[in-house]
Amino acid sequence: REILLEDDFSINPEKMITAADNNTKLIFVCSPNNPTGNIIDENSIVQIANNFDGIVVIDEAYCEFSRKPGFIGKIESHPNIVVLRTLSKAWGMAGLRIGFAIADERIVSFLSSVKYPYNIGSDTLSLAVKYLNRSSASKIDKIISERERVSAHLENLLDVEKVFPSDANFILVKFKDSSSIYKKLAENGISVRDRSNQPKCDNCLRLTIGLSEENNKLLKVLAGENLNQDINETRRAFIERRTKETYVSLKMEFNGNSLSSIHTSIPFFDHMLEQLAFHSGVSMTLNVNGDLEVDDHHTIEDSAIVIGEAISKALGERKGISRYGFMLPMDDCIAQAAIDLGGRAFLNWDVKFARDSVGGMSTEMFQHFFHSLAIASKSTIYISAKGNNDHHKAESVFKAYARALKMAIKQDDNNFEIPTTKGLL
Repeated sequence: REILLEDDFSINPEKMITAADNNTKLIFVCSPNNPTGNIIDENSIVQIANNFDGIVVIDEAYCEFSRKPGFIGKIESHPNIVVLRTLSKAWGMAGLRIGFAIADERIVSFLSSVKYPYNIGSDTLSLAVKYLNRSSASKIDKIISERERVSAHLENLLDVEKVFPSDANFILVKFKDSSSIYKKLAENGISVRDRSNQPKCDNCLRLTIGLSEENNKLLKVLAGENLNQDINETRRAFIERRTKETYVSLKMEFNGNSLSSIHTSIPFFDHMLEQLAFHSGVSMTLNVNGDLEVDDHHTIEDSAIVIGEAISKALGERKGISRYGFMLPMDDCIAQAAIDLGGRAFLNWDVKFARDSVGGMSTEMFQHFFHSLAIASKSTIYISAKGNNDHHKAESVFKAYARALKMAIKQDDNNFEIPTTKGLL
């Protein structure tokens, strides 16, 4: 049986306890709740657990998007609480279809005795463990920040009656006429969940928080603005490259927030690419699986190709860009990078290293990286550097290129033309 939430979407523990009878073995609660997005009050859960002889199951699928800790910490004092977590939301593993339960050891022992044998494939399990070792904190922080920003903007729209507080990666919004809003959003290619048929959710739509550009598009449509005025909508790219030696996937955004996640299994190369992303203002989510048992050549080369292709794709027709773009001093080193995003591939390289490797990365691969990058991004790149410390020299090169790229991809808000007298890049 179901017990309705209160008008403020809280639960009434007395109602739930009273509704339970001798046949009731489990009570399920969703926190943060879907579609309302609110965290369930801790005292209410404790009251239910204290007064119910069965198991209280709390589904915390969206808990990572909350600033509050959830109920895992209550299991020791209330062993009849079971917490469910999924890796589909904050961890981005929906395709693996995997999650877990946290419970008292007696409950875990019982569940282990009745679960299907081999209920999780070994490949799925190994991938889940691998990705759990990577922090998703920066992505979650970005979603929370975007959620608060979008909520604040929605509050000021005339068509909005109420924006409900949320601890999830979505917002429940009550509109004056949800059906017309739903239709308008659909006509502009924006998919939302209509929850107006749910109890106490009249005229409510559930809006999932996306990328900043996607959220901007949502707000523009709701505000009745002309989408064609924004030349930044397509400044992002997703590229996949699969060969016998490597698999590379990259999501890139020219959004200026520099939030990135780099995983190539070459720590020093990761560090260099993190510098590139941060100093260029380009967000990159890069994952590479390469044949490092052979050497680092294919991993670095294919990463450069994919990054270059993503830059070229995100630039689109290259309208309104500055096109050209840097000298960067760093301790004992100085690096200079010049770039032309004019569509012609060329690299001029004047950097010498004293050692064969830096941080486990072959120094010969630095030039090869930028050569592959120039070809894939269809850009002319001049790089020179001088200094005593090879680590600093390599880092200054990546930073100088990043600053040059930041200048070159910058768009002039008053100029939507292709930056050439030829009319084509």
